[in-house]
Amino acid sequence: MSSTLIIWDWNRTLFNPETKMLYLDALVVLEALHAAGCVQVLVSKCEASGIEDIRRLVPSKIFVKASIISKKTLWTFLKLAIRYRRSKHYVIGDRVRGEILYGNVSGCKTVWIRQGKFSDQIPRWFLERPDVAIANLTDVLPLFFGPDSILQEESDTSNNPREASDYHGSHSASHSSSGTGS
Repeated sequence: MSSTLIIWDWNRTLFNPETKMLYLDALVVLEALHAAGCVQVLVSKCEASGIEDIRRLVPSKIFVKASIISKKTLWTFLKLAIRYRRSKHYVIGDRVRGEILYGNVSGCKTVWIRQGKFSDQIPRWFLERPDVAIANLTDVLPLFFGPDSILQEESDTSNNPREASDYHGSHSASHSSSGTGS
């Protein structure tokens, strides 16, 4: 899986800013993907205390880069996708109007973790629709290692526009084998 880049969001995806702790299984997921050879990058809009939380909670070997920025932009995600050029690119985040939008425009497959503050934020247009929507971090590993692994799908979805999806339903994992939204 060294041909795989994963761009992670920090707050409310891996880290709960209210409790100042990682979400359940965050470290297990990060370490399993690291052991599989995935290149992992962290993108965070946090302050100095957030940097200390990252250093305190995540072993330095996990992320090849931690981008601590004042504002997430499309350019942030494009630069990372270009700098860490791999055959497969993924963005995992909790905001359809943030990481998911920027990941989609950057040509990455996107995984929306519907937990916390933005779990009910409905995509307003097709570029905010994730390839996969899951309830929490424990659902990430089956996406990469399970029988319906998104890694087995073609990484180029440019000819498959994202289909309309109903995000009002359950928060369970959902994706189709065609690589489009469900």
